[in-house]
Amino acid sequence: MYESVYQYVRQCELCHRIKPSNENTKTPHGEYREPKRPGRQLSIDFVGKLPMPTTRNQWIFVAIDCYSRYVWVQPMKNANAISVVNYLRHIFTVNGCPEPIISDNSPQFISQTFAKLCADYNIKHMKTPLYHPQANQVGATNKSIKLGLRAHMADLLEHSSWENYLSRVIHDNNTSVHSATAYTPVVNM
Repeated sequence: MYESVYQYVRQCELCHRIKPSNENTKTPHGEYREPKRPGRQLSIDFVGKLPMPTTRNQWIFVAIDCYSRYVWVQPMKNANAISVVNYLRHIFTVNGCPEPIISDNSPQFISQTFAKLCADYNIKHMKTPLYHPQANQVGATNKSIKLGLRAHMADLLEHSSWENYLSRVIHDNNTSVHSATAYTPVVNM
């Protein structure tokens, strides 16, 4: 009897249209290739909106080399695709062009401007799944940047001076031994 009911329900068109599936709905794991050397894979994101300093920058664009964990940051007035593309071209000039870039699905990263950059440099753009920010390695770095800025400005009443401390926080990050690599990011670059 169980088998006949199972087959009936399994073949019922109305049941398939109305009832939710009981199947596992987890997204299958994608292919992740660990980078073999520095500069081959970047992970990017923004920190912000931050208190506005006199320079009017409210965002920090963050790029991290996935092999060495070296961090580049750029304060920006606007979190837009043109600013991102301009700064990434600077990184490419200094360190070479990555094969993939990993980002979330923010409008800056799914824009035509960003897609053109990827096409011009033959870069594969890998987007993290929606509602799964931990797939982007830069998230932990963003957290350490926020904590570093907070620590430097703990005694200040006015937090709009965060830009004065950003280079110190990034220097500390890039010259400290990283737990995942057991090296300082500067050594691996």
